[in-house]
Amino acid sequence: MTPAEFYQRVEVYAKREEQEMRKLAWQTTIIVNHWRKEADYLTIDDLLPTKRDPKPEMTDEQMAQNAIAWAVALGAEDRREVH
Repeated sequence: MTPAEFYQRVEVYAKREEQEMRKLAWQTTIIVNHWRKEADYLTIDDLLPTKRDPKPEMTDEQMAQNAIAWAVALGAEDRREVH
């Protein structure tokens, strides 16, 4: 599986999970609102977690630093000269 195919599968899985959560939240609001006053009704959005803002894309320098940090953490030796 290529990284692009893997990413697509992750996106599809996340979409299905979101749909399932919305369905469960809808069912829950129907049940809970049966015993509440109309002014106190819950909405589906009251029960769902808020979406996070997407992370900004990493710069080439940040990716390089990240790769070096992982290599060192996994036991590689950093032989670069420090100026």
